[in-house]
Amino acid sequence: MSASRFPLGAAVTVAALEGDPHALLAELRAHEPVSWLPALGGWLVTRREEALEAMRDARAFTVQDPRFTTGRVVGPSMLSLDGPEHERHRTPFTAPFRLGAVRARMEATVREETDRLLDELAPHGAAELRRGFAGPLAAAVVTRTLGLDHAATDAVLGWYDAIVAAVTDLSAGDRRARRRSGPSPRSAQRCGRRRRRPAISAPARSRRCSLWPRPAAASPRRR
Repeated sequence: MSASRFPLGAAVTVAALEGDPHALLAELRAHEPVSWLPALGGWLVTRREEALEAMRDARAFTVQDPRFTTGRVVGPSMLSLDGPEHERHRTPFTAPFRLGAVRARMEATVREETDRLLDELAPHGAAELRRGFAGPLAAAVVTRTLGLDHAATDAVLGWYDAIVAAVTDLSAGDRRARRRSGPSPRSAQRCGRRRRRPAISAPARSRRCSLWPRPAAASPRRR
């Protein structure tokens, strides 16, 4: 039985995505790059071409949607806005965080913080790198860039944990709601076949597939 008849995404579990997902993502990328995942209650785009298309076309694909969980938790920001408002929020951060500017201002600081974190982890022989290294390093760089005391790093990580917990709770509720009204396997199959332009839809019953649908108007069709 072919994967085109039974969408691959229908069999994907949250456990598979949280474990070692690389082989699974490679299979989706090769055979079903735009895939409906009932386990997530959403679409997963795994191929670079389609992902770039979605991210660069704010007219057809949007994050400015009332269902976007991060926007519901922290309010409007560059993560939850499109077009001019996105640019207004993003522009102040663009130049200071380009690679050259970061190297000029922060290279020594980042090296110092990296060495400090690795020295703390080394005696344990193993570490959870997101919590023990990547998170603290990122928080330290941000706090120092903003002129805050290094002691504020733990506070920043605590704020991040609170945001993640709130987004996770909202997403869990949304997934339960979507499972009750998600698209049929046939509609998911239609979306999975679209390589160049996955269309978008807000209601699950619509014939257009969705990454983040525009709630008020249909996405323009591009040839």
